[in-house]
Amino acid sequence: MKNSNIKHGRYYLRNDWIKIEEISAKDLKQMVLDIRKHLLYSPDEVVFFNLDEMNIKRYGNEESFFKKVAHHF
Repeated sequence: MKNSNIKHGRYYLRNDWIKIEEISAKDLKQMVLDIRKHLLYSPDEVVFFNLDEMNIKRYGNEESFFKKVAHHF
């Protein structure tokens, strides 16, 4: 950040670095297939981190999408 400011309810200090991380739906599905190859048992639960409104909207019908991804385990 060039100057300290508040954006979307978050405070940023001057010289803060912002790193944007994201994964496409296609890459997420491929990741599940890759991990599944190395599991002896299906997990009891799958936890998706950082599911704020922006990230949830990225995947369209989020409830259906995440259920499908978790089901592949």
